[in-house]
Amino acid sequence: MAMEMVMARYTIMCVAILMAGCATERWVQKGKTVDDVAAALVVCEQSMPPKPTPPTGPMSTEPDQSVIVKCMEDKGYKLVRK
Repeated sequence: MAMEMVMARYTIMCVAILMAGCATERWVQKGKTVDDVAAALVVCEQSMPPKPTPPTGPMSTEPDQSVIVKCMEDKGYKLVRK
């Protein structure tokens, strides 16, 4: 449950940054709203397994961006750089 809270906060922060116009990248798909994108990001982030910190450290709560990118692309979204 703690991991879900961290991921939810991270997603909210990302969406807030996107809406503030500070980001140089955003996910788009024709016909999808900002809320649709946020929901898809939450699903992608929650489906990721936590990655261990080498060599035998605690599990990291930092999301693996490559996994998120693949998940979003699999859902039909494209990352647009401005």
